[in-house]
Amino acid sequence: MIERKRGMPVRIGGGAVGVQLQKAASAVQALAQKGDVLGVEGAYVTVAGDGAEILAMFARGARL
Repeated sequence: MIERKRGMPVRIGGGAVGVQLQKAASAVQALAQKGDVLGVEGAYVTVAGDGAEILAMFARGARL
């Protein structure tokens, strides 16, 4: 789950920064219950920060 916040340093994991990630756990759980998108374990990682910095992080080959 990615939350873009202009000018904010990239932060991986931890609590939700804003509204976008506050419902992350329930959203992943709802998808997992459908059974055709995610497995029941429905693991996820939150990433928050400046969109350009997040993109650059993945362009450098970051894995979560």
